[in-house]
Amino acid sequence: MSTYKLMMSIPAVNDLQEISRYIAKELQEPETAEKLIARFKRTVMSLSELPTRYPCVTDRYLASLGIRRIVVDHYLVFYLIHKEKRVVSIIRILYGKRNWEHLL
Repeated sequence: MSTYKLMMSIPAVNDLQEISRYIAKELQEPETAEKLIARFKRTVMSLSELPTRYPCVTDRYLASLGIRRIVVDHYLVFYLIHKEKRVVSIIRILYGKRNWEHLL
């Protein structure tokens, strides 16, 4: 099976850093933050093989753009697949209860 290259957008990197900082510093749970980041990493790395296994988002407009999502704990990882380039682009990582439709 051919693999896809993974790329993270600057907003996604910033999201991940903010999630980690919030859990480690604000909630004073650095071990929890480390474990969550490890889960994000495992999940995102799994997209290099068969990235189409996760569904498009439910918002019609965003789905028409090809935006898909994965749930990791209480967070949503949004990504696009560029089949011709064999690239998966992680575009945002957001808390699931946020109004994410307007943030994408």
